[in-house]
This record gives sequence, structure tokens and C-alpha cells, in this order.
Amino acid sequence: MTDADDERPSTRLRASCARPVVLAVGGLDPSGAAGILADARAIAAAGAHPACVATALTVQSTAGCVDVAPVDPELLRAQLAHLAGAQPPAVVKLGALGAGEAARVVAQFLATCTCPVFVDPVAAASVAAPGGRPLADDAARAILALEILPRGVVVCANGPELEALTGAPAHGPDAAIAAARVLLDRGARAVLAKGGHWRSGDATDALVTGGGVTLLPAPRLDAADVHGTGCTLASLLAGRLAVLGASDDNALVAAARWAKGVLFRALEAPVVVGEGQRVVRVEQG
Repeated sequence: MTDADDERPSTRLRASCARPVVLAVGGLDPSGAAGILADARAIAAAGAHPACVATALTVQSTAGCVDVAPVDPELLRAQLAHLAGAQPPAVVKLGALGAGEAARVVAQFLATCTCPVFVDPVAAASVAAPGGRPLADDAARAILALEILPRGVVVCANGPELEALTGAPAHGPDAAIAAARVLLDRGARAVLAKGGHWRSGDATDALVTGGGVTLLPAPRLDAADVHGTGCTLASLLAGRLAVLGASDDNALVAAARWAKGVLFRALEAPVVVGEGQRVVRVEQG
């Protein structure tokens, strides 16, 4: 054994310390309430390691989003390539894509990936200033629909997002499940249809795969003014799947149940960090 070997952790020690990487790609919300900062907290809470790349920068707080600026696409391309080479992701989680140029870079990057991809198809901040720019422009939304969703991704979408993606109504469980199946027909691997916007007395979600529908029941909480719930749920799910080390339907159902439970407990006690909306705080799981 050489002196250099003595100075490095052993292969066995490195293996025992290894954690799966989840690459979160999305908008940077400087308030820390949503976007890739919220993704990082949720991924870490799931027991995975978060790596984060911003597609867009925002002028934003818990009181609202004022402006959005895209990240240079070549910088985005370089970050994705470098991270994937040194820290190969077990799972990729996509949030806001910003401009069409960024969405194109992301789509090209995903063409080189073989790992599961989770998509939170956020197009606008939950609280936006009048006349504010969207978190995904028309070109980005088109690339998402035509090039990213057909790659066999897992889509985590609420009712309005499902309607925007499919053009079909998704205002209740049956309609949302039907809309989710439209995305499956277009190539999506699975859809978590979130029930927060459904016209029902509870907040049951529906995980729709080619093998069937799994309902994830939960009581409805007063969370209308809580920021970052969509980012958090999708990232908890992505992180948990990475830790499980499997991507079949059984693993997806198990990860979804776990993520739903963690988010529900967090929504029972959101925190106040300033003016405007409250924030989800997830604990290490």
C-alpha cells in the first residue's frame, strides 16, 4: 500500500458513505420557499444527495414573484454535462424550464439519460405580480409537451396543470385520472394527479400507471397560502425513489405513499419566514 492510499478513504468506506444523487433542474426562488432550494431540502429529507442546476433566476419572495430571467443556455448545458459526468444522477427532477432555449438544452440532456425523470410542470409562480413573466414561456411549454413528456417521465401535476398539458378537464378524481391517461398515451411513464384543486372534501391524489390507479388518501388541510408544496412533493418522491434504488410500479407506489405522508405532516405545521405565504418545512426522513 502506498502513502497516497493511506491518505484516501478506502473503497469500502467510500461505498458505505455513498448516497444516490438526485439532479434538480428548475428555477431559483431566492426566498428559499420553492424552486431548486425547496427541491434540495426535500431530496435531502428523503435521504438522497441533491445537485441543483438553475434554468432561470427570479426576483421573488414569499410575497410574490416580480420578474424572471433565463440562465444562459450554454452555461446551463455545461453545468448539466459536468455534473452528470462527475456525479451521475440516480433520478432527475425537473421544475420550471424558463425560456425555450433552456428547455431545448434540458431536452437534449435528457436524451443522454437512462435514469427516471420526474416532472413538476410549473408554468407560473403561485403568487405573481401583475404583468409578471411566466416561469415557462410558450416555447418551453411546447418542448415539454412534445419532447420531454414522451420520454417516459413521471409527471406530478395538479388539476390546472393537467388541463394545460392535455386540454382535458381535470376538476375531479375521474376527470383527472382520464387526463392522466392522455399523458400515458403520449408516452409518460406515470402521472401523479394531485387532488388539492379537486372539487372534493379531501385531498386524495391518484397515481396513474399503465398497470392501474393507486389512490393516496389524505384529509384536506387549509394550505391555500403555503408556498412550495408542488416542488416539495415531486422532490420527496424523486428522492425516495433514488434511495429505494428501483423504478418499477411497486417502488413508485411505495415512494409516492411515503412522500405524501411526509408532505402531509409538513402541511400541518407550515412556517412563517416573512410577509406573504407560509413555507413547507420537511424533516429528514
